[in-house]
Order: sequence, then structure tokens, then C-alpha cells
Amino acid sequence: MRVDEADQWKLTQDRYRAIGRRAVWGLAAPRGGQGLSVFRHDVRETAELPEGAVRHETPMSASELETELIRRDPLPIDWDDASRFATVLECGPHPRRPTFGAWWDAVTQESWPSPYRRPAGPQPSAYHPDRSGRGYGPSSDYGGSYGFGGSW
Repeated sequence: MRVDEADQWKLTQDRYRAIGRRAVWGLAAPRGGQGLSVFRHDVRETAELPEGAVRHETPMSASELETELIRRDPLPIDWDDASRFATVLECGPHPRRPTFGAWWDAVTQESWPSPYRRPAGPQPSAYHPDRSGRGYGPSSDYGGSYGFGGSW
């Protein structure tokens, strides 16, 4: 049985959302500073957390993380590279792996222009038929392949 493009797209989105529902994300806020560090509890961080950072110890889903990021309105948001890479690897085999930004866009409710700017609210898109968002790939805001390159 051949899976057509629409069915493949739905299966892919379902896989992304299933990964997003897992409570693995954490936050660390520098004491008295600005911004937040975002990491996964189940991945060894590649970067040291800011000295004196206060960690949010309860793991969150992607949806809970998004809510917390919007509530706190941090600038900048420092995404741990190892956590981003692990997420992208879970999304599927090469060449179907998304950028991290494409995965994040699939599992969040708001339209995130970059890791340094909070969502401005839903924006129309011809690419994403089921909700607002942006296009993906090397020429998009999210940059390179497998979650590396560009701003994500």
C-alpha cells in the first residue's frame, strides 16, 4: 500500500506531536539575570548552565514549555544544542528529519519567528494547511538541516 503525500504529512505531524507530548524539557534562569536556558532532562547538556542558575526541576512537555516561555517573556532564549539535536534525531531517519524549528512549529500553538523573539501571534501561511506557521528548510527563518545552521 502506497502512502500518499497527505497521509505521510499527517503521520509525520503525529510523530512530531507524540515527541512533543513527552515531559522532558527544563528551564534554567540566571539568578538576577535576563533570558533562560532551555534543555532536556534526558540529554546531557553540552553547555554549562549559567552560574547560580535556578533550574525548573519538573520536566515539561513542549506545550508546557511554550506556555512557560511566553509567560516569562525571556530574552534571549538559549536552546541547548544537544537537546535540539536529540529531538531532531527522534523525529525520523535521514532524509526526513526536520530542522528543530520545523519540529517546534509543529508542536506549538504560536508562531515563533526565532529563538530570540517571542511569538507575535498567529500568522497566515500557505505552507502549513492545518494551522499558522512558516515554511521550513535552508531558506526559512529556521535555517540549515537537522536543526543546525541558521538561528535554530
